[in-house]
Amino acid sequence: MSELKLDIDKKRLNIKQIQKRLRFIEWLFQFHFTNMYIWKTKHGYHVIVESDTYIPTTLIPVIQMALGSDWQRECFNAYRVNNGIVNFNVLFSTKEKFIKKVELDKCRVKLRSEDKNE
Repeated sequence: MSELKLDIDKKRLNIKQIQKRLRFIEWLFQFHFTNMYIWKTKHGYHVIVESDTYIPTTLIPVIQMALGSDWQRECFNAYRVNNGIVNFNVLFSTKEKFIKKVELDKCRVKLRSEDKNE
């Protein structure tokens, strides 16, 4: 139903960190993420995260930034959303190498209930 698109400009991708952050976001907003797809790019990685729940358009750039996407890209995305541009969330692709699919339901991270109150 919704999709997050991350542009991560790092030599190494910390998949576990992204998964942990996704679990926190799921818990906080009651979203459900299903799959993560990863491509290697010239400068780092492109990651697409699928959700079977609706994510409000205004939250998408903030969540993408929290997950490690390029901060300038997400500021531009927030600007586009604020100005009513419908197709604001674009990843440019040339020759990318698909690396892997991660099924997020198989790698849940438990959060303690008192963490939400802090």
